[in-house]
Amino acid sequence: MMARMGTGFGRTTTASLVGLIAVSVTASLTGCSWRLETPAPSWPSPSAAEMARNEAALAEARIVDSFAVAAPPGPGGQWLLAFETTAAPSHLDALGGVYVPYPDEVAEPDPSDSGNDGDPREFFHAVEAARDTELALALTVDDPDLALLLASMGLSHAAALAAQVDEDSRAAGVTVTRSLDRIPPPVGDVAFGPLVPMDTTVPVETLDALIVLHDEAQYAYEVVTARATGKMRPDAYNRSLLHGARARALLALIPDDPRGPSYVLPDRGEVGDLTALRLIVRDVESSLSDAYLAAFAALVAPDGLGGTDGQAERAWLLAAAYDALVASVLWGDPAPWDDVPLPAGLDEPEVSDVSAPGDLDAFPGITLP
Repeated sequence: MMARMGTGFGRTTTASLVGLIAVSVTASLTGCSWRLETPAPSWPSPSAAEMARNEAALAEARIVDSFAVAAPPGPGGQWLLAFETTAAPSHLDALGGVYVPYPDEVAEPDPSDSGNDGDPREFFHAVEAARDTELALALTVDDPDLALLLASMGLSHAAALAAQVDEDSRAAGVTVTRSLDRIPPPVGDVAFGPLVPMDTTVPVETLDALIVLHDEAQYAYEVVTARATGKMRPDAYNRSLLHGARARALLALIPDDPRGPSYVLPDRGEVGDLTALRLIVRDVESSLSDAYLAAFAALVAPDGLGGTDGQAERAWLLAAAYDALVASVLWGDPAPWDDVPLPAGLDEPEVSDVSAPGDLDAFPGITLP
């Protein structure tokens, strides 16, 4: 009985071993086919937001890398370099740095990459590329926080570049005006603006707030026009007209007029002091830029309008934020007006269009704080 059990166990074991060997041999001979029948390994794929974040990080890293190149020429280039030396590393840190798949792997240098050979234009090109990349991404990214971060960084580069051009123009003796409407340059097929749309999904209460801010800005520039001297007067006058036109254009999009009869302006020192006047309009423009950027963020929020369907809405809000931000930067700079006489023949507007400095009769209803 025991012997038969033992013999049976032995035959079963032998048969099992033979079967296992046969399976092993078959698997070895047909290994490729056998592996193809198993599911492919699943690797995580970066999201659209992560890809956008890394694209912006690469653009900021390019600016940082360009610091080692020859210094950019001109006073504007030096100003821009000083700004970006702080801004670009901060932006790169906020983005979390550039994604590196294998951080322990040492990359072999590319023999075909000879660098930029010390071309100082590389720095300008890097800043322009970061501006274009981040503003274009801000129009399509669906993540609200990332869209706001990209918009803020892109606008900072754009305003800095505008200030750099302004600085170099003045150094070259070119008459510079502060009274223009400005929009960011187009990026490929992406165009920014107009500063006021024909129609919008932006909530009425948001439009109300923007109208009041534009009306307040017009009021502030009228005060500056009445108190300033030299070239500041026509620049302030023209800028006041632009803000008034923007307020009226936005007013056409809502049912009721939210504008007030007068406003209390920021206290910035002695009335008539050029520095105080500059700081007043700088603060007003900065508040307006912040308001447009907040409206942009609300538009991209989860319950707002996102994706490519919202590109037109995002574009005009970013353009308006850019216009106010550049004005804030330029009016905050004392160099354009300190001891600068009115250029001969300047007629935008004629100085006779406003009263003598200090005469508030030219703007009825204005009261100083």
